[in-house]
Amino acid sequence: MKKAIAFISIVFLLSCEKFEVEQTPTIQLGATSTSANILSIKTEGNKATVMAKTTPGAKYSLQLFKFGVLDPIDTRGFTANMDTTRMVLEFKTIPSGIYDISLTDISGNTDKKPLILN
Repeated sequence: MKKAIAFISIVFLLSCEKFEVEQTPTIQLGATSTSANILSIKTEGNKATVMAKTTPGAKYSLQLFKFGVLDPIDTRGFTANMDTTRMVLEFKTIPSGIYDISLTDISGNTDKKPLILN
């Protein structure tokens, strides 16, 4: 009986203690995107130069998909610095073929274009 009373007393004392809840850090999502458009794609061998219309300060994801497949085989995130962003992508380990390349902003707006690697 004494053990039960001691146990209940400890549980009661612990339940009266204040616990501090840590604040979760704020995640900076960048500026609100007003455009996410692929303007042009130039390929040369296993390199592709992508020109895209972007919003300075906004975050984007550039993804490469095998044609007709839902899961990307390469993903690259970046924050735009200018209205027009130029990216040179080198795909050393990706075989020649037909692919889709998509540009997605933080709001989920996506622009997808075909890409042929020789």
